[in-house]
Amino acid sequence: MNKFKNLPIKTKLIIILVCLSGFILLIAMSLVVFYDLSHFKNSLARNLMVLAEAVGGNSRAAILFGDKDAANKILGSLKGEEQIDFAALYDDKNNIFVTYKRVQRLSFKPPTIKNEGYRLVGEKIELVKPIFLNGERVGEIYINANLNKFDQHLKTYIAIVGAIIFLAIIISIFISLKLQGIISKPILVLAAATRRITGKKDYSFRVSHQFQDELGTLYNGFNEMLIQIEKRDKELEKYKCHLEEMVAFRTQEICETNEKLKIEIQERQKVETVILESLKEKEILLKEIHHRVKNNIQIVLSMIRLQGSKVQDEKYIRMFQECANRVQSMALMHEKIYDSPKLGAVDFSDYLQDLVSELVQVYDVDSNLVEIQIETNGISLDIDQGIPCGLVILELISNSITHAFPGEMKGFVKITLSFLDETSNLLELKIKDNGIGLPIGFDFRNNKSLGLQIVKTLCEKQLKGKIDLNRSPGIEFIIHFKKN
Repeated sequence: MNKFKNLPIKTKLIIILVCLSGFILLIAMSLVVFYDLSHFKNSLARNLMVLAEAVGGNSRAAILFGDKDAANKILGSLKGEEQIDFAALYDDKNNIFVTYKRVQRLSFKPPTIKNEGYRLVGEKIELVKPIFLNGERVGEIYINANLNKFDQHLKTYIAIVGAIIFLAIIISIFISLKLQGIISKPILVLAAATRRITGKKDYSFRVSHQFQDELGTLYNGFNEMLIQIEKRDKELEKYKCHLEEMVAFRTQEICETNEKLKIEIQERQKVETVILESLKEKEILLKEIHHRVKNNIQIVLSMIRLQGSKVQDEKYIRMFQECANRVQSMALMHEKIYDSPKLGAVDFSDYLQDLVSELVQVYDVDSNLVEIQIETNGISLDIDQGIPCGLVILELISNSITHAFPGEMKGFVKITLSFLDETSNLLELKIKDNGIGLPIGFDFRNNKSLGLQIVKTLCEKQLKGKIDLNRSPGIEFIIHFKKN
């Protein structure tokens, strides 16, 4: 198949036409031969039937009177028929009466009489014909004939068909040589034009034609393709002429852009240098401010503690201690913000841990009796909310430690900070204890206690939030405010 694909188109067309005509002729001749041979077999059988009827008619008297000599003479008349190899006459009881063999040396055993008619057995024809006299059956005749005539007839037909097919193929080749040019010539012309255009790169060449069929469409498409290629070549040539100019122009633009970028980079480096110097100055200033704030807070704290150490009244001592705690809370927040990697926010959990540790030391809290729990969920607060929250927690935890667990009473104080609604940044701060709770009728909003007044003011004024009280069990202050 691959060899056929690579043959020239002329050879392909000739082979296809010859094979097609030879195949059609072969089918037609095969049908004719088949029909004729079938007809010949039937004719041969009919001739044998007529011959059997004649021989059987001549043998009626011999069979009826039992004259075997006469019967042998009658069967001997079959020697003139070369196709008959064996024959036999049967009496009315289907017993063999006499037999005939064309060649005496051949063995022959007459068969048992079967139904009337003929049938093909291998390369033989067996025929059985009853013999009647005045309407009564007196015997049977059996003839066994060869098909030599049929074989000769078949060989003759094969020779004739072979000769006809051979002659037809010769004629088909001659006609194909003449007719294939109608299809192959235009294609060969187109192939030659393709080779010429490919070799010379001359796309201005056009192939002329007068075809109105698919070949005409092929030629028109080929010419249209050449027009498009020629047009593109001209555009490429035109573009090539201006390419160097365009490259030079773009190179100049790139050089100018590079110069501008260099200047801009230098300016940005200068600005970055100024910014870094400014950051260093601000960092130094921030450290100085923090140092001064820290020193001032320590001075205030020392003054409060010094003044408190000279007071003997337990009430005033507690007041000075609470004041010192508040200042210590603010100092701790400043310290945490300074140490934080983000100056804008501080980890509230670390801040509360340190604040609670300070309170435990100040109030000498027994950790076996009162457990302080902290849960902030990793939330960070800036200084504007961190200091108010720290002060609120300081006041409320101080009250719980001081008043909620009298004597040896055990309990816990829990501080929880979480998002109530992350979409709106709404925070919920809970300070809860399971101590003895507040007296009945106690109104924390209108109480004259400085600590609770500070808590209420910080929640509503600085945190811009709302504070509520839950009394059962123990007490639980709930504060809601928005995170900055």
